[in-house]
Amino acid sequence: TTANEYFPLSEDEINKDGFVYFNREARNYQPTIKCEAIPNDASEIEESITSEILECENGKKGIENCTTAFKVIVDEVGFYKRFNIPLPNKCPNCRHSERMNFRTVPRFRSTNCMNESCGKEILTAYSEETSNLYCKECYLQAVV
Repeated sequence: TTANEYFPLSEDEINKDGFVYFNREARNYQPTIKCEAIPNDASEIEESITSEILECENGKKGIENCTTAFKVIVDEVGFYKRFNIPLPNKCPNCRHSERMNFRTVPRFRSTNCMNESCGKEILTAYSEETSNLYCKECYLQAVV
């Protein structure tokens, strides 16, 4: 889920809510192929690339969550070759971060449940023009 992208929680908040915080082990990959040496043409990709560690182009820029190096698997190589796509020059985390920058950030607002007997405050991403917004309980009661 990308919920953490929009609503990040600290380790204390996660533990307080009864969830389990997962602290990912640091990966200390030592690149065996520098980013400049990654093939730019799919026809130049050799099967042996799957045993290599590729340097991320952003690795030296201090970008948050960059793993600095990454590996590709056999299925990825097959995909890139089949569609004539060059190998990526950035780690999966950097690529995900770049994709997230293209998304429209939802803007949330508070409103009240339209059920007159409820009136509970709810948080929604629907625009001000949208009517008939119900809280979860009232909605389920109406449709079930």
